[in-house]
Amino acid sequence: VFQEEALLRPLADGKVAFVAHFRQDAPLAADHFETFPKAMAQIARAARIADMELSFTQGRWNYRRWGRPPVGAKPVGAELWASFHAAPSSRQPPLSDSSASRSEAAAA
Repeated sequence: VFQEEALLRPLADGKVAFVAHFRQDAPLAADHFETFPKAMAQIARAARIADMELSFTQGRWNYRRWGRPPVGAKPVGAELWASFHAAPSSRQPPLSDSSASRSEAAAA
């Protein structure tokens, strides 16, 4: 299931507030990458992510000029929240920084 919604709100000084929400409910076992990037699905599988929320925002909200921000507005910058499935069994190797392993292999 894929849902999306958008809110556009004109502001008093001619600027526009824009808030978009996209929600996808699908098992990560499915290999359907039309609406969800394959690379992110691979990371989510490896990290055993059960649920996640990712947001990107730009600029600062001017409370004096515009009042309260729209519902669902997030803080400035990037924010990632995730919940995880139970700890993996001892048979599964731990996650590691792949860039570190590549640099160690190059140095050898």
